[in-house]
Amino acid sequence: MDHAGPSSVCDASLASLAATGRFAARLAAAIDAVAAPHGTRQDTLWIGLFGEVGAGKTTLTACLVPALQHLGWPSDGPEEVASPTYAIEHHYLRGTLLHADLYRLSEARLPQLSLLDTSANAALVEWPERIGAVAELLDVELHLEVVSKQRRKVRVLGKTPRGAALVRALAG
Repeated sequence: MDHAGPSSVCDASLASLAATGRFAARLAAAIDAVAAPHGTRQDTLWIGLFGEVGAGKTTLTACLVPALQHLGWPSDGPEEVASPTYAIEHHYLRGTLLHADLYRLSEARLPQLSLLDTSANAALVEWPERIGAVAELLDVELHLEVVSKQRRKVRVLGKTPRGAALVRALAG
């Protein structure tokens, strides 16, 4: 993993699904280090997932959920991660992790959802740039780029002090 520039930027190359899994394990440890402790109510750690359709946003989430579970995030057993494209949001790990997809959502529909009222420790949001109120909440941005059929690049940007702490933990 390359550490680029200031402590709030980190780049990684994901050459395979196994590499994505290893990155997700490192990301899970970083999230665990800066998110609210399990069972406490504190501000949600907001993570935006950026990238074109097929860039690997849901695949990364599918690797992240068991990695967080392995670190002790609460769970009732293996959890199957599904794309939230049509459901808009899914909750994992007994509600401590929110995964949302705003691709099909308009700003007008936002009040109908519990998204902004979540008590999750962390929220992964695909297409956060589509809703300004959500984009403003982001602590971290993960930009996934398709390099080839199997290979992806990811750039992690810390947008807040907690986001910068996550990037430092990820790069360290």
